[in-house]
Amino acid sequence: MEKMIQDFIESSKQQWDEEYKAQMWDYLSDITEYARYSVVYGYIRKFAAAEGILDMGCGAGNLYDLLTEQEKPAYVGVDLSEEAIKIASRKTDAQIFHCADINHYTPPRSFDVIVFNESLQYVPNTPAKLLE
Repeated sequence: MEKMIQDFIESSKQQWDEEYKAQMWDYLSDITEYARYSVVYGYIRKFAAAEGILDMGCGAGNLYDLLTEQEKPAYVGVDLSEEAIKIASRKTDAQIFHCADINHYTPPRSFDVIVFNESLQYVPNTPAKLLE
């Protein structure tokens, strides 16, 4: 089962990289998507001090864009796609974006908020991951 999951993750990584190279996900930074990210931001502000935010499946860092318009939170973004991380990393000089499989990523510290924006479905053992 683990081998099957790893094979799926590797093929997904290649697909995500190709799609980011082809700019298929650029629309996520368009004004039409702003409302969705604003809802996520609203939940962050309502339920946490947002002193530390871990964005699992951060893509090109669109949530980071919205967060830094409002404040300067301690933020870390993780995504499987190297291409997405390259795009996200252009947004700041800080080394806050990391290319990694969210199933095997170990955060460097604890966070007040962990965001899985359209990425939780890629975590086979969700309860165990959330307890980490």
